[in-house]
Amino acid sequence: MSTSILYDIMKNAKKILICDDDFMTANMISQKLQKNLETENTIAKDGNAALKALDSGEYNLVITVFQLPYKSGYDIIQHLKQDKDEKTPIILLTNGLADDVMMNASLMGADDFLRKPYNSIELLIRSRKLLSA
Repeated sequence: MSTSILYDIMKNAKKILICDDDFMTANMISQKLQKNLETENTIAKDGNAALKALDSGEYNLVITVFQLPYKSGYDIIQHLKQDKDEKTPIILLTNGLADDVMMNASLMGADDFLRKPYNSIELLIRSRKLLSA
């Protein structure tokens, strides 16, 4: 593959921010998304890193766990959606959170949820759907 074709592919790749303090899980998600959806991914290991990444770049999708060190999934959603024109979709990965927590996250702007342990194919399907919306 020529360098110019590779550059064009990467230039047009959808950018995803993956926020998870479990590096193995985040890396697995990143690899599956890259392989199947040809995305360019950034991994944030805690809430502070996630907020810094959001401030320094534009993403087409954010996938985050609810419980992160330093900041929560609520903080990530609130930070991203503080601009009323912000349309970046958010998938929240949960550890069996109560329905009221998921409802609050939805009202704050989360677009989709997956309970852990989640099916990686389901995550790919939901990611593809939100990226093409």
